[in-house]
Amino acid sequence: MPSKIDLNKLRQQGLKELFATLEEAFKKADIDFYYLIGALAKDIWFSKESKVSRATRDVDFAALVAGKEQFDRVKAILKADHGFREVTGNAFALTSREGTTIDILPFGAIELNDGVAVEGMGLHAIRVNGFKEVATAGVSQVEIDGSTYRVATLPAIVLLKLIAYDDRPESRTNDPGDIALIILYYFDIETDLFYDRHFDLLDRIEEGRDVIAARVFGRSIRDIMESNDQLKSRICGILQTHMQQPDRSPFVLKMTTTVNGTIESSVTLLREILSGIAD
Repeated sequence: MPSKIDLNKLRQQGLKELFATLEEAFKKADIDFYYLIGALAKDIWFSKESKVSRATRDVDFAALVAGKEQFDRVKAILKADHGFREVTGNAFALTSREGTTIDILPFGAIELNDGVAVEGMGLHAIRVNGFKEVATAGVSQVEIDGSTYRVATLPAIVLLKLIAYDDRPESRTNDPGDIALIILYYFDIETDLFYDRHFDLLDRIEEGRDVIAARVFGRSIRDIMESNDQLKSRICGILQTHMQQPDRSPFVLKMTTTVNGTIESSVTLLREILSGIAD
């Protein structure tokens, strides 16, 4: 049964209308599989427990497309039928009449060497590592104001954020802090999951809920990456790199300051994720 989310908790004006517009455009372009990622996906899960998150006016979707023509078609439909505008410097983004930025990140047949390149100025090529794996094993059905959408799970969001930061650390400065907050809140958001599927970790509760949550994230990320050994190797390498000299790692330092922790506590969380992947 899909999780039910109260739209009012998301602090996003016009979200119902925006989703309806995007759903119509995807259908008209014959795009059947797409899922929500990014900050809004995170906020949807946070809203289950009324957790505070930074507001965002961005909506990010990963979309399975048959090729470049299908990606171009959905953009053309949004512009011609709904008044969306191109975003200067980002060939994957459009802006609605109300000022909301929509990123449509295509994957599938359009990929070449784990990336996607389209015509445009500025950002016109992206890496899409993990998108297929998340589509297979890292999305959940969520009911928002009577309509059902696919939303990346919190472990899937952490996985994609680890990759995105590794690809473009200079422009993904919020990702480490987001990961730290997701780990901090995860036990409260998904308490039943811990008792139902990770009961073996509950005797470590005195070490901190975030510590056992990080271990569960590792296990969940492992399950998402199960069919891709190359991706698993990359994620393990990313985690190990940030742990090697944590006091010089912008990633670890951002994690630490976001939750008012210590470098040692941040390293512990990364180590638990890595151990969960190995479980």
